[in-house]
Amino acid sequence: MFFPKIDDNILKLFDTYDKFVIIGHENPDGDCISSSIGVSELLKKLNKKYVLLNAGPFTKEKDLEYLFKKEPNDNEKKDALLIVVDCSTSARLGSCYKYVKDMPTLIIDHHESGDKSFGDYKYILGDSPSTTLLVLQFFKALNVEISEEAAKALFFGFSTDTGFFRFLNKEQSHVLNDVYLLVEKGAVISDTYDKMFNQNNKEQKLYVASLIKKAQFINDDKLVIVRDSKYLLNKYKSANRDSDALFDQLLSIKSVQAIILCKYINGKENVFSLRSKNNSNIDVGKIAQSFNGGGHFHAAGFKLKGTEKQNIEIVKSKFKEYL
Repeated sequence: MFFPKIDDNILKLFDTYDKFVIIGHENPDGDCISSSIGVSELLKKLNKKYVLLNAGPFTKEKDLEYLFKKEPNDNEKKDALLIVVDCSTSARLGSCYKYVKDMPTLIIDHHESGDKSFGDYKYILGDSPSTTLLVLQFFKALNVEISEEAAKALFFGFSTDTGFFRFLNKEQSHVLNDVYLLVEKGAVISDTYDKMFNQNNKEQKLYVASLIKKAQFINDDKLVIVRDSKYLLNKYKSANRDSDALFDQLLSIKSVQAIILCKYINGKENVFSLRSKNNSNIDVGKIAQSFNGGGHFHAAGFKLKGTEKQNIEIVKSKFKEYL
């Protein structure tokens, strides 16, 4: 897999438009946040005006939440291009989408499971390890100098979506050339590792431990169901609900093939995060897509209305064909 050439009609958009609105999916992860910032750094170098949007909530990189608005004003939207990153399904843009739904739209994403009718222009490559590496291709195609800030953001997004290189496969080995470029431009590998793995507070660890303690193992311990709760959120108020550590711990169990994490919102709907082992045949991206969500073969998510008990039973039933 090599990155395809970006269509000239897409590149011309950066000459045609002087104003841009950048938006990523709700419940943004590291790749989404970093891709948004990467595009903003690109536009900054091109002397373009831009605004960053995200519906939140920010459970990761909360220190960057201040950069994002919930709603653009009329002047910011007028004659502007909407750039959607790390998402190709309008439903996953959350409450922000109603403000930008009529804007001309460019999608930059590495999820191919999205809505085929969404977007006027698309640069989508499902084999890319992260959306940030697709954003990097725009820097190169437009001959824009990669700032240190951009390099750090793009490398961080790549690192989070690859589990710090763990999820790369042989066919993706060529992307290490781009990783080398980002490090050359200012990304610091040790700082990125520290930011990813060494910034948790005590409550975060206790929160994850409580989730593991409540975990339900079914289907000969192949499937794990984990339930978040209002009680845990109130007990561990400073925990950021980052579930990566939870998934790492549970997937390290030999028998476990997949995990369903049901996150509490308000008692009327839940956010679901799904994971499956790299060597399993369980396509959680396909399962998430059936609920208008998105993701990859081994990592995906979506939101579902209803009670927790009902929602978990519905999601659990989708795993029957695999287990």
